[in-house]
Amino acid sequence: MFKEFTMRAEIIEELIGKKTIEHNINKMKFLQEHGYSGLELKRTDEEIAKILYDLSDMDDDFDLFLELSIFEQVLRSNLFVETYQSFELEFIHCCSNVAKKTHQLAVKNINEKNTLIRCREFLTKVAKINIPADQLWKKISGYYILRNCIVHSDAKVTNDTWDFISDLFEAYPLLYYNNIDRRIYLLKGFCEEAIQNSDLFLKDICYQLGPS
Repeated sequence: MFKEFTMRAEIIEELIGKKTIEHNINKMKFLQEHGYSGLELKRTDEEIAKILYDLSDMDDDFDLFLELSIFEQVLRSNLFVETYQSFELEFIHCCSNVAKKTHQLAVKNINEKNTLIRCREFLTKVAKINIPADQLWKKISGYYILRNCIVHSDAKVTNDTWDFISDLFEAYPLLYYNNIDRRIYLLKGFCEEAIQNSDLFLKDICYQLGPS
């Protein structure tokens, strides 16, 4: 079901190559802890910029590094969002098939704004299948939150969203929060893990539902 996304993830990581943001995460954290901001680095401290961004082979081109970093995040974020949207559509499709068979209420009749919870409640009530609130479900639920943050605020965490987004960083080691621009960065391997978890979750749903 998700083979296409897995292939795209491989192509993207090959395209990004070695100039990835995670190579500099520890240096970035160290400098942030000592009060350096991105603006200060760019304007006043070229030596620290070299340490942080490994610009010695890039002619001190700070802007070029930033463009590369943005480029890799756009690729990964787009892949993740498309993966999640395909997952959600398939989840809804499972509910629609059940509704047609049982001639009972449709998934849209469940009074819940969160699409994932609405589908889960529908399948639990109507199809009587088991969808436990286990680690896999928690991962899937987190993808819903992350997708909304990427789509609606360009991965930027605001004061209003920090309380329920901050938990993601403990649950997903391959997510990184940058204190400088207050954005969430997807590190290498995150998309692959999301693809695998989405596929595993849907396969279990399909197995419990039986032949369509």
